[in-house]
Amino acid sequence: MCTYQQIEQEIIRLSNIKKYEFKVLKIFGQTAKPSKQQLEFIEKWRTMGFTVEMLEIAYNKCVDNTNKLNYKYIDTILSNWAGKSITTPEQVTHEDEKYHTSKKNKNTNKQTSYNLDDFEKFAMNFDLEKSGKL
Repeated sequence: MCTYQQIEQEIIRLSNIKKYEFKVLKIFGQTAKPSKQQLEFIEKWRTMGFTVEMLEIAYNKCVDNTNKLNYKYIDTILSNWAGKSITTPEQVTHEDEKYHTSKKNKNTNKQTSYNLDDFEKFAMNFDLEKSGKL
């Protein structure tokens, strides 16, 4: 048998879940009833402790990269953040900056298969007349 207090706590718990779902669907711009799998994702994210604000950031990243709403993509972003204990927008910004800096460094440190100084010397001393190209 359930007590009044237990029933009241269960109503509050279910109400909080529905409020979270509603806010997420509003951010996602989803007016259709969510599928069972979509609701499972939303519940997973709520259980993981992600705020609606963090879901909005993940949603924006998803749409920026795919041009559409994709629950699996958002789940990948959030799971990645959870693995790195990223829980605030400031931490997301810091992680993004770190990623872009490392990507930029990889591109600037790329080794070419030739020595530019040697190529420049060759080009400066190359004589078209001697090569038979003129």
